[in-house]
Amino acid sequence: MRKPPFVPKLYRNAPRRTKDGFVQHIHEKENARGNQISMVQADEIFRILMQQSYTAKRYGRPDEIWISHDSRSGEWGGYETPFKVYGISQRIKKGSYRDKLGKLPPMSRLDMLDAIVSIYGGSIGRAEQIFNVIKQGILIFDKETNTWRGCDCTDLPTLDDAVVIEPRRTTKQEEYRARYGTMPPGRHKWKDLTKSDPVKWIAELDGVPLEEALKRYDRHWHCSRDKSKIPYVQDPETKLVRGVNYIVQVAPADRILEQRWFDRKGRPAEAGDDSADDLQYWLGGVNVTVAYCKLDLLNMPDRTMEESRGRTGDAESYQAG
Repeated sequence: MRKPPFVPKLYRNAPRRTKDGFVQHIHEKENARGNQISMVQADEIFRILMQQSYTAKRYGRPDEIWISHDSRSGEWGGYETPFKVYGISQRIKKGSYRDKLGKLPPMSRLDMLDAIVSIYGGSIGRAEQIFNVIKQGILIFDKETNTWRGCDCTDLPTLDDAVVIEPRRTTKQEEYRARYGTMPPGRHKWKDLTKSDPVKWIAELDGVPLEEALKRYDRHWHCSRDKSKIPYVQDPETKLVRGVNYIVQVAPADRILEQRWFDRKGRPAEAGDDSADDLQYWLGGVNVTVAYCKLDLLNMPDRTMEESRGRTGDAESYQAG
């Protein structure tokens, strides 16, 4: 007698069971269809269903997804079989962490610690210990708003709940920002250190040779993988590097002592040429004729990059102060 063919579509409505229970279900179903198989063969069929379903889900073919996994219960079942809904009496033990903390609304981490202290008492250190225990299952973290909430909370976090987290810097990173964050814009040329503006600036500031200044410059760039903790920033257009705390100082036209023109790539250009661009890019979009020049800085107000961004006009119409 010819064996019936294997039809994976028959398992789209299979009941949800544990992995071993689902393999047992395959064994019973195939034997009922007249396809006599062993438990080892049933386990192979399960792996085929799992692999085919994973591939179909990855490439966006829902009609070819046979089974799915419920991460909460750890059970496998047919793709069209709904996940099990567990009642409170089945899942939550009275007085447990989930019973007391599972319905907390979205809040910051510090507010969550305060809530734990108010419920259980004790110190912040004890609240930290409880938080570390429950943050993997009982609490849910929302990456978009940086908030935590209980797993049974029905209120999803909104933009009003969003928490702004300042980057935590080490003592060494803070020292780098304080000492080297005021570096003026310049171009780094590692092949010729005598033409590298950042390296020469560090060498003059610290009183060290150019080779040692280059090592320090590289050390500053690699002090963290988080760009917000590095003491320098680089303009993507002009490739000029400056300190994060560098202040752009703008003077009225009658205070200009010397002016130099550059094109978009930072190369010298003659005033009036089509290529002359005033280096407005590294100035954060400031399109004024005092863009890169020697200035008499006495009694002049300071303007940060953010304050200067977006201003347009010539030097006569744009007066500082």
